[in-house]
Amino acid sequence: MTPRSQPPRTLLGVGPIFSPGPLWLLFACIAALALGLWRLHATPLWCDEIYTARWTRLDWAGLVQALRTDLHPPLYFLIENLWVRLLGENEVGLRLFSVVTGVLTVAASYWAFRPLLNDRLSAAAAWMLALSPQFFLYARMARYYALAALVALIAHGLFVRLAVKRGRPRSWFLYGLFVALLLYTSYVAVCLVLAHFVWAVASRRRRPRLWKAWLAAAAGGFALFAPWLGALIQQARTAHGLLPAVVSGPGGLVLMLGYDLHALTASELLVPWSIAGAAGLIAGVALFLSGALAAVRRGLGRSVLVPALSALALAWIVVGLLAHATPFVGLPARTLFMWPFASVVLAIGLLDPVYHRAGRLAAAILLLGAWSAGWWHLYTSQGWMNPIYLTPGRQVAEQVAQEAHAGDLVLSEDDTGVNYHLERAHFAGKVIDPLQETAALAALADTARTRLWYVRLSRDGSARIRPAEAIEAQLRGWGVVAERQGYLESDPVYRAAKQRLLGLPGWRWRIVVERWERRAGH
Repeated sequence: MTPRSQPPRTLLGVGPIFSPGPLWLLFACIAALALGLWRLHATPLWCDEIYTARWTRLDWAGLVQALRTDLHPPLYFLIENLWVRLLGENEVGLRLFSVVTGVLTVAASYWAFRPLLNDRLSAAAAWMLALSPQFFLYARMARYYALAALVALIAHGLFVRLAVKRGRPRSWFLYGLFVALLLYTSYVAVCLVLAHFVWAVASRRRRPRLWKAWLAAAAGGFALFAPWLGALIQQARTAHGLLPAVVSGPGGLVLMLGYDLHALTASELLVPWSIAGAAGLIAGVALFLSGALAAVRRGLGRSVLVPALSALALAWIVVGLLAHATPFVGLPARTLFMWPFASVVLAIGLLDPVYHRAGRLAAAILLLGAWSAGWWHLYTSQGWMNPIYLTPGRQVAEQVAQEAHAGDLVLSEDDTGVNYHLERAHFAGKVIDPLQETAALAALADTARTRLWYVRLSRDGSARIRPAEAIEAQLRGWGVVAERQGYLESDPVYRAAKQRLLGLPGWRWRIVVERWERRAGH
């Protein structure tokens, strides 16, 4: 007698528990949207988001001209320019487009990897991305990171289908189009396109014509990018030497790779010396290793690991070479397009039945516990590894506006964000960036002015935005500090590690505000 098969367990009558079809993908997108929107306004804009906000006020010609002095392509900023005109220039309006593209990336991750994975793994990978606080740390910013991830994933999904002979020949034209869109969105994300060539070469025995088709499609994409090439050359000349080299020598490279590994596992929202950060790092590394081994065993090494590792290695090289303009802590943001690959590897490690179920469950619980702590830190604006994203410019601006008297001068470094928030609040006083040396010296020479506010950002050094020494000297002769207040105290372990490992100053406060009184008789 044949035993009767047990019916699949259902959840609220809507199908098998973790039935991995479109319904669970819909749930993942809803969860991603809810997590992405919650307290979207809470964290103040940091300096790069403020640049985005200011550029949205420009017409398209002015925006393109502004981008020629920056090291970013134009597509995201052109779309954001239209988006903010509809929704308004506030934290939610500026960031909402990124959240939407982040949710679409969750959906696209299921589609992109589906030709290689079964429904269950594809849905699990989408859920890992939807629940990742690291991914939404950047997908909630008014920057191009989430759009780059979406465009890169669509390009990857097209190439996957063509590589496994599930795409139509005309799909190469779409692939070339998305290569161009990716170039217009993120220069570093193009490393994924180059990784496709590595995949094509690795598959040349089975698909000898694949690399030639890739070459033709990629050439078409680069041809569509040609009109922006002159601007890119000008950007490279302008951006050279903006920031001091942070990645230098083997030690700097190890720190860069280690930082990215921590971001991929525990996330940048947890410091690795905290309990949650250490647990997330250990559990994440365990799932990564088991997922990578399982991918090789399942025959996914060429199609999942080869493009992921190639793109990541190329991105490391590019960011390392651009260290004078991009500190190593900026690598996770610029490699956000790699997060769907990380989600796939984590999902494989989590669900592969070869590994002991209890061990997989323990790793999943530890990782999700760490991620829950990361989400809490994201919403409460505390404990982030990179303090630049928590720059409290809005808080400082509110305090200065409340305490400043009529006729007071505010000398504020622009990348504190204070200038922008005072402007948005229609502050009536005079606000000058110390870099504007002529205007600052003229304001200090005004004998009617007896008090000023000096707002400084604790930074590692920048030739572009460091206040002029002449202003510092004039200010010391002009008056004395009557009051000093610090905002956003940095973690003491972070400060000590920064000093020891990088030889950089361990600033205690992110922003320091000084109230100066004019010397009698000056």
